[in-house]
Amino acid sequence: MAHNQHLSSQKKIILIMPIHFNLYEGVVRNIESIGFKVELLFLSDKRFTYKNFTQRCHNFIRKTFLFDKRFKQTLKDDFHDNGLTNELNKIDKKIDFGIIIRPDFFSTNTILHVKQKVNELVAYQWDGLDRFPKAKNYLNLFDRFYLFDIDDYNALKNRHNNVFPTTNFYLDFEENHSTNSPMTENDIFF
Repeated sequence: MAHNQHLSSQKKIILIMPIHFNLYEGVVRNIESIGFKVELLFLSDKRFTYKNFTQRCHNFIRKTFLFDKRFKQTLKDDFHDNGLTNELNKIDKKIDFGIIIRPDFFSTNTILHVKQKVNELVAYQWDGLDRFPKAKNYLNLFDRFYLFDIDDYNALKNRHNNVFPTTNFYLDFEENHSTNSPMTENDIFF
């Protein structure tokens, strides 16, 4: 009986993060090891593919003749937004926390949709805002916004009371990687 009570009172998290190097596996394992339940795991994948040849041609024309390099990024954003929106629509109750690593993958509307589904929404930008400036537009959408780059934090801390510095996270479990994994050749990942 006590075990069932523990499960029903278990805090729940929506975790949204890139699929890079399968880091999500360690993050999920650590979250679960401290007693949280990952209610929704959405992995944003940068390996976007065009829906059809027409879309590819349209991008080529816009990029080459109109110097519009944003069109492909718009397609990528739509791709991520649609996938996440479909998953969020399956959730019919409030979740305790939402954590988005690399919020720049999504549109403002999609982040607001996540915010409606959670009691507290946290972002972690694991790269500098100069490299991914879109994330600057989202600072006020989150209850807490963690910045990897200390220069970003110093530039924003007096204007945004929800930004916090963080250097990185670590995974305290030994990870087994297949021989095909890019991590097998590295002793450290930064």
